[in-house]
Formats: sequence, C-alpha cells, structure tokens
Amino acid sequence: MAILFTNQLTQDRFIHAFNDFGVVFNADGGTPIKADIEIDGIIVTITPNPEGKFRYNFKKLFSQVLSVSGFNDNIQPDLDNNPNQYVYTDNSGFKEVTAIYTVTYDNENTETVNIDYMLMRSVLQIEDLKRGMDNSLNSELALMLPFTTRSIKNYWASYFQGYPFDVSIWSDDARTVTVKNTKSQLSTTINVVKGINRFFISFGSSNLSFDNVLPTYNGLNELEFTIDGVVAFTLHLMKYEIGCGEYIKWLNSSGHWSYFLFYNTRTQRQSRPFEPITNLSFIDDSNSNLISQGVEVNDGLDLLAGNVQNFEKVLLNDIMASAKVYRYLGDNYQDIDTSKWIEEQMDATRQLIFQNKRYFWEVELQLNKNQVQTITP
Repeated sequence: MAILFTNQLTQDRFIHAFNDFGVVFNADGGTPIKADIEIDGIIVTITPNPEGKFRYNFKKLFSQVLSVSGFNDNIQPDLDNNPNQYVYTDNSGFKEVTAIYTVTYDNENTETVNIDYMLMRSVLQIEDLKRGMDNSLNSELALMLPFTTRSIKNYWASYFQGYPFDVSIWSDDARTVTVKNTKSQLSTTINVVKGINRFFISFGSSNLSFDNVLPTYNGLNELEFTIDGVVAFTLHLMKYEIGCGEYIKWLNSSGHWSYFLFYNTRTQRQSRPFEPITNLSFIDDSNSNLISQGVEVNDGLDLLAGNVQNFEKVLLNDIMASAKVYRYLGDNYQDIDTSKWIEEQMDATRQLIFQNKRYFWEVELQLNKNQVQTITP
C-alpha cells in the first residue's frame, strides 16, 4: 500500500512559494475518504474526486508559511564586533519544510508519507516560465534578483556609493565561492551556507566596505561568482558616484531586496479637516457655532530617476508590485542601521518618460500618515 503521486513538486530545486504549484495523488490501500496535509503545524484537509484522486494547490499554504516575518528586513550587520564579516544568513525568505501527507480510508486505516520541499519567498510569471527564465534553474548558486536579459547566468544591479547595499545569494549547500572583478582581474572568496546569504558590498560606512577587499570602480563592473573553477553566474554591477536623494529598498519578485537612489524628489501634502462638532455654548459665550477637531494630513513623495539604463527599467518596474518598500533616513557614508529604514506605501501610478533618447522614471510614495493634534470630544 502506498500514496502514489501523478503530479509532484520538485524536490531538487527551490519552489516559488507564491505561485500556483500543486500535487495530484491517490492511494492504493482501499477507498480513500480524505487526506490531511500538514506543514509547520498547519493542517489542510481535502477530499478525493469521484476517481479517488486528490488535488491540492499549495500557494495559500506555502505563502502562509513564508509570511510569518511580515516581509520585514531585520538583518543588522555587526560592525562593532565583526567589521570584516560581509555575508549574513537571512532565514526570512527561504525555508525547508516537511509536508506530511496522511490518507484516511473508509475502514479508518491510514497511509502516511513525508516529503521535503524548499520554499523561496518569490513569484514566477508564466511568460518567464515559458521562456526558461526561472531562477530556480540555477540550482547550486543564484542571485535573488529579477532577470533583465534573456540569460539566467547574468544579473544586473545598481550600486550607489556611500549607501548600504547587498545582494542575496542562494546556495544549495555550504561552500566557498570565489568572487572576481574582471575589470581588475582581482579576486577573493566568501563563505556561504545553504539558504539565503546577504552579501553586503557596502555598509554605507566611509571606512568599512567590501571595496577594501575587492575594489569596484565607477561605471560597469563584472563580478564573476565561481564554484570550483566554474563560473556560476555574473553580476553586472553599475557603480555610481556618491550623490544625494531618496534611497529606496524594496522586496523584489525574487523574494529579496533591490535598491535605488532617486536624485530628484518632489513632496506634496494633502489635508482634510475632520468633521467639526457643534458648539453647545450660548451664542454670547462663544466665537463659533462649530468646534474644529483638527485636520488629517497625508504627504506624498514623487521620486524621479534620470538617465535610466535599460536594465534599471526592469528593476524599477518591479517596485510597482512590491509588498514591502523602505525609505532610508540615514545620511550617505553613515554606518548601516536597521532603525534608519522606514516603511512606506507605493502609489498605484508610475510614469516612464522618454526624452532626448534617455529614459526618466517617476514613481510616487505615500508617506506614513502624519500624527496631528486633534480635539477629542
């Protein structure tokens, strides 16, 4: 007797937890009446179709398991005690789970099988799946960034000098990875564990940076990540000189973090008065027949990026679907501090402007609602 799967999830690669992936199975030990699927103490009960087969879509259950952290980024590099540590484990966006399948027959006998899955806090579009642009295909080592070209071995990102910046590396095992800047032909090694490894290229500090170990240069850098002499992928890193503006971090479609500095900003404010209350005082003892309770104030922030590169258009487009957006309150060349990131909300609009053969990208943030003085009746 056994539980037999006619459609099963992959166990060799990570699974995009926010997609509609499912299983189809049956059991040959009698007439099944129900099946329980348990992950992390969460139990889902399903019933078979008339042919005795069970079908289950894991999207809701997987997303529930990976939403425990609220998509918050709580990684704080320890610059005081470990100033030369550039890689930190992040357990919030990846999890290994065991699914316990239990089939119950009409005679009350049961059949059980345990299957292990690797879940990533990511989402894959059908178009990308059809094109083979699936990050999980980089089963040994991958960067958790959206693809901007038709190659799954090449990633692109923008790095703004003087601001905290990291890339998230997926590894299917603990290993040593060689990182080489082809521009200088210099290389070094980093150690990663199985799961997600936050590789901090910059802490925002004026004197602590991975540039001290492996220099990067203004303009395009090609960083090759190699396992046992074989290049696993290349990070095309566009480094910009230090500048001022609004520095934004958001949860990308690969389930981890992207960054961008918007040099040009414009603030806007909208206010709306609360409903006034009636003044019950006598007319000769008051200044108005209504008493104001104060106003509600909402601020917005328009962000404009000029001279946007083609790959940056793809990365910035990802921000519109992000479930978590942070704005950095620290100054440039200031040591990274988790408390300096404030969560904001994206507006539902964006504008891509093409002018003089250059792209300009505009997005709007709805800032945290202002705290105001109000009269409590």
